[in-house]
Amino acid sequence: MERGRVGPETRAIIEAIHGTENCADNYQSGLWMMERIGKTNLYKVYITVDPHAIVMTGANVMTQLHIPFPHRWLRTHFYHTDAAYAVSIDYLRITLRRELNTMFPVQFADDLFCEFEINAVMVIEKFGEGFEYEAGTYNVILNTTATNLIFPLFYIQKLET
Repeated sequence: MERGRVGPETRAIIEAIHGTENCADNYQSGLWMMERIGKTNLYKVYITVDPHAIVMTGANVMTQLHIPFPHRWLRTHFYHTDAAYAVSIDYLRITLRRELNTMFPVQFADDLFCEFEINAVMVIEKFGEGFEYEAGTYNVILNTTATNLIFPLFYIQKLET
């Protein structure tokens, strides 16, 4: 066996490690924190402002999340409570929309996730390949009973640039 040569599995591991060397540990985007998980290219995304939730008004509430790097959506979680943190199954509407402003003169949006009439405490959506996007801004649009709280938690993967 020749010294200095590595097999494809070892090469893939080395490339994966090198691919995470330039990853920042955290990115702040308004109310949102993107926190790196270990020494991977995976990030947990959550709201940093107390109560770490989006407070509902009884109408659409929109919060913007800017992801500053190419990424893949892996999973979203939405946990629904009332103002006293008791679980709630009140009607809930969730839209996760990516604004596409590059198609001039036509401006349109790409709905990554849109669900109506949800009557569940927790909503989990799994993504993966096929949900890869360039850096951009998402609108998280929620609607449920006034004073209810929605706790969003996302997992994304930073793609190599």
